[in-house]
Amino acid sequence: MKKTLFLILIATFSLAQTSAPFSNKQEGNDFREWVNENHPKYAKEINLGRSGSHTNSYILKAYKKLGKDYLKEINPAPKINVNAIATKINQKKNKTTYRCAFI
Repeated sequence: MKKTLFLILIATFSLAQTSAPFSNKQEGNDFREWVNENHPKYAKEINLGRSGSHTNSYILKAYKKLGKDYLKEINPAPKINVNAIATKINQKKNKTTYRCAFI
């Protein structure tokens, strides 16, 4: 009995320490859909459905493995148009007038 209560206490404490990466069920389901579309073998292997809890062990396991890839895809790094920046710099350089003072 004491051992069972101890194990329940440990499990509860462990779950409390795990923060869910999703704020709500919709965000979780979006991730589940992404995993099922982009990694179907893995989704099947861990039994990750296309919808469900955003805090259960299936989604947390998938997020631990694929979360970084998912975040990169939904929040891509901004693309910088180097040519446009260079053109603007050159335009400013060309507009600069140099004044010479004669003494």
